[in-house]
Amino acid sequence: MSMRSAIAITAGALAVVTACSSSSKSGAPAGGGSSSSSGGQTSASPVASIASSGGVLTGPHGHTLYFNTVDTATKISCTGVCASEWPPLTGSAALGSGLDAGKFGTATRPDGGKQVTFDGHPLYEFSQDMAAGDKKGDGFADQGGTWHVASVSGAAPATGPSSAPPSSSSGGYNY
Repeated sequence: MSMRSAIAITAGALAVVTACSSSSKSGAPAGGGSSSSSGGQTSASPVASIASSGGVLTGPHGHTLYFNTVDTATKISCTGVCASEWPPLTGSAALGSGLDAGKFGTATRPDGGKQVTFDGHPLYEFSQDMAAGDKKGDGFADQGGTWHVASVSGAAPATGPSSAPPSSSSGGYNY
């Protein structure tokens, strides 16, 4: 096999692996995957475990959950590039102890999938939070609104930029 053929095969394999990877840190979409199949049949909705840590809602892997000031249960604006930076918490909620089930629900995303809501706000993780307890997206303002940590109390967040504003080369999301 020539060097050129070996390089072409390696590049092709890398392209396949890259195309099959997901934007979430776990290798699967936040919340666990798709809720429907192309055959018109709906598969079981994924379940997203939600807990509380220090008064902050956390997702399946202990990462901080956020909401955006422009999203509501009837209007989800964070799609496309935005949803890769802020992965939506999809499926239905499996709540940890002490959480009020009456504050949680689901909203329908523009693609037809279900997204977990808290106090009427769709919930997201932040792609730049690498460890449980990180809150790098809190207070980040973009062209679509301001992102805030989802607190268990549901109290209005304090305003102001986060101490470590994220850098994003995407500019404006799909708002």
